[in-house]
Amino acid sequence: MKRSSGIIFFITALLFMPVFATASDEGVQAGEANREILEFKARIHAGWEMDHLTDPGVGEDEFHNEFLVKRARFKALWYPTDWLTGVIQIDAAEILVLGGSILKDAYIHISPLREIQLSVGQFKKPFSGLEMRSLGKIRLINRGPGNDLIIEDLGYGDRDLGAQISGRLIKSVKFEYFLGAFNGSGPNIGDPGNSKDIVARLRMKPVKQLALGANGSMKFFDDTTGSQPPRGWATGLDVRLKPGDFQFYAEGLLGANHLAYRYSSVVTADDPPMFIDALGVISYRHVFPVHWRFALEPAFKFEFLEPDANIVDDEIMVFTPGINTYFGKYFRLMINVEITRSKRNTDPNYADSEALMALACLDI
Repeated sequence: MKRSSGIIFFITALLFMPVFATASDEGVQAGEANREILEFKARIHAGWEMDHLTDPGVGEDEFHNEFLVKRARFKALWYPTDWLTGVIQIDAAEILVLGGSILKDAYIHISPLREIQLSVGQFKKPFSGLEMRSLGKIRLINRGPGNDLIIEDLGYGDRDLGAQISGRLIKSVKFEYFLGAFNGSGPNIGDPGNSKDIVARLRMKPVKQLALGANGSMKFFDDTTGSQPPRGWATGLDVRLKPGDFQFYAEGLLGANHLAYRYSSVVTADDPPMFIDALGVISYRHVFPVHWRFALEPAFKFEFLEPDANIVDDEIMVFTPGINTYFGKYFRLMINVEITRSKRNTDPNYADSEALMALACLDI
């Protein structure tokens, strides 16, 4: 009963006490003055998806058609002092997922200096510019199969329990660093063993139109069963260009597919197969001269993923054209067509498919 009352109070507060502010995409920076003591943010993404899949083995077709709620997130930020922030974020949409947990973020951010800051709790590991980018700012509905495999399944990114130091060292070029140690077992999962992740990211913005990022991750496994190699690694680079109303984003990731060690008799523990992922997104936003905000934004993404470099002809290519329509400050309608093409030795999870998606997004 107490838990239900707390959730009701929390959602009521979000609806009737909205105080909105803008924060950095990759962390709360020290020295940001004139904030309210308490802020609330909300994100609701709901829509419809229809897809057609072809089984690469037998060529049988499958059709799916469903309405869905992808996200129903509520975030509270508490600033008891200028150098201390508490953050809690939940996603009520996880209630619809079997075994899902509604807790997304729960951490304390301490920022005595702009150059040295500390975050402790559960939050995103600083790996991959696309993953670190807010869902309210990415141009397409899905981050893609590379993100699903590398960030979530292999665990090089995603949310986790840990501690991180960060800061901005060179103000003129917005040079920022992030260095963290995490359990490595994913969100909402404790791990008292010695398996841990070390994750680092550098980011700089030398000019307004250009942002550069580099990251690396090391996973150390304390596994006596032999189902994991002793370690895994991943690294990547990303660049964002924004000349005028155009925006271009590119990212490349490379690393060890430590999960493939479980299913291959020819892979040794010291030499797990490598994955390769490369993607590019281009978009153009045109704002119409009306008294209320109205804009159209065509976007296109291409992604190449090779999950296991030891397997010949297992590459996946994804083509995603889309268009975003902005109505006012908070509402966006996204329409995407996602076309996946795979080679003959690709895992059945990456079957050839075509999907039509429409998503109504309210980001406050």
